[in-house]
Amino acid sequence: MKQIKIEYLCPELCHFYGDAGNLLYIEEKARLMGNSAEVIKTSQFDVPLFAKGECDMVYIGATTEEYVFDVAKYLIKYKAELTEYIENGGYVLATGNTLECFYESIEKEDGSIFECLGMFPLHAVQFYGKRHSYNVIARYDDRITVAGYKNLCSYTKEDKYDNYLFSVIRQAGKNVSGVYEGIHYKNLFATYLLGPVLLQNPDFSDEILKGLFKEDFVKVRIPFETEAHEKRVDDVMNSKNPDGNG
Repeated sequence: MKQIKIEYLCPELCHFYGDAGNLLYIEEKARLMGNSAEVIKTSQFDVPLFAKGECDMVYIGATTEEYVFDVAKYLIKYKAELTEYIENGGYVLATGNTLECFYESIEKEDGSIFECLGMFPLHAVQFYGKRHSYNVIARYDDRITVAGYKNLCSYTKEDKYDNYLFSVIRQAGKNVSGVYEGIHYKNLFATYLLGPVLLQNPDFSDEILKGLFKEDFVKVRIPFETEAHEKRVDDVMNSKNPDGNG
């Protein structure tokens, strides 16, 4: 039996769209394997566990366009420790717009530039007014199909770049090619995709769970999760109104 510790960073800021369901999913999968996963919440006023080497995974959930700057400021205070944690193989899952914290910058609607962690040469632009919400189908490692949902008032300037997480197949009701999404570097997984992304994608989730539980990993399935994933992919790929069910 293996016990892992997951640090939920800034839950008071990163609690939107039900994306903390990713943590409930890991807890349940651990239980079904005969393992355990403990989730520890760290506020923006606390010293993070990753800075002390006291966690197996860091989770940063989706936030608002305003709060993302507070999350970034918190991470910047511990940039050296976070960089060391990632370089040493520590796991990080960031969902929604918190992946932008790892970018070089975020451009605000007034044109001002906010400098982020600068770990990757990517740049986000915020916009207000009409929120962009749509389904996405993508591939991980050119072999695993992934379904998710975007709900954004910002976008990444770069379509093509190194260290991408997913290659996009279809989004906003259109087939696409040559478009990348998210960040994958060592055991850092960051994506705009909501869903929650782990709950919607059991095969992709297994790729992370294998690393977390190592020799204690067992492939297990929650009832109907595979069928739900396949139906989601089929709905988005074949529906005439693919974003009507998002």
